[in-house]
Formats: sequence, C-alpha cells, structure tokens
Amino acid sequence: MPAMQINMFEAKSQLSRLVEAALEGKEVVLARNGRPVARIVPYRAAVPRRKPGALKGRIWMAPDWDSPETNRQIAEEMAAHPLEPPEAQQPRARYRAARRKRRR
Repeated sequence: MPAMQINMFEAKSQLSRLVEAALEGKEVVLARNGRPVARIVPYRAAVPRRKPGALKGRIWMAPDWDSPETNRQIAEEMAAHPLEPPEAQQPRARYRAARRKRRR
C-alpha cells in the first residue's frame, strides 16, 4: 500500500484526518520540503516483559511428578480421552487470531 505523504504545513490543519487514516491502517508520512521526516502510526501499549523467576517459591510440585508410575497414569488418561481432531480446533484458532488482531 503506497504511503500517504503530506507536508507539515498541510498536516497542521488536517491532523484529525491523518490520525484517522493511520488508525485505518494507512501509512501516513509527514514531510518537510518534500522530504519524509516522520510517520504517524497507531499507539500500541507496551507489553510488560516477562521476568524469569518471578514465580520462584510460589509453585509446588509433588516429588513424584515425573516418576514412571505418574507417567503411566498420564498416558492411560490421555489414551482414554484423545485430543480433538484438527477440524474441531479450528474455531478456537480463528477466535485466538481475532483476539490477537484486536489487541494490536
């Protein structure tokens, strides 16, 4: 999609329209004397970075969580209740994709 380039002088009187264009997904470039100097983009809130070790001491695991007996029980449980076929998972994937799109 070609960028919408507008000179600073014109942009002063059309700022609201330019912001709306950026929110619609159009690329808006501000220019000074015909040379690009800035871009108007939609605001995206910063996502806090994950801090490794933040849950240290808050999660408890049984001492036998990885024992052969526990693994056998999990395997039996999974065999008794198999995962849904891929076509049954598709509506969830579309829902997740739509949620990701709305967050941007």
